[in-house]
Amino acid sequence: LSGLQFGLEGLDMNAFADGEEGLLQTGEELVMTMETVDQPPKAIQRTAPVYPSRAHRKGIEGYVVLSLLIDVQGRVQDVVIVESHPLEIFDEAASSSIASWKFHPAMYEGGTVAVRVTQTLRFQLGS
Repeated sequence: LSGLQFGLEGLDMNAFADGEEGLLQTGEELVMTMETVDQPPKAIQRTAPVYPSRAHRKGIEGYVVLSLLIDVQGRVQDVVIVESHPLEIFDEAASSSIASWKFHPAMYEGGTVAVRVTQTLRFQLGS
């Protein structure tokens, strides 16, 4: 496989050596998923997103799927938009709203852990 480039310039192959943390985090820096925790995080404070006025005037509805990193204190540390429809119409409203949410943190083996979760926010006009 010599001569092949995979866009990983500067990757230290020693990071894969036994006994080193390398690319995988351990201890307090470990981030788990919903499938691996004993108790998932639970939202205790939610801020409703502001419906974008332009979308409201035009009668546009949609949704945004977000990936969140919730830390050991239950705070949102990272928000990534995974999917949205229609594209980019509701992204900013969803991101800024969910960034302010507070959670009871996820639990694993009796302790709090950081966890990556997915949340969908739907934007619907009154029926």
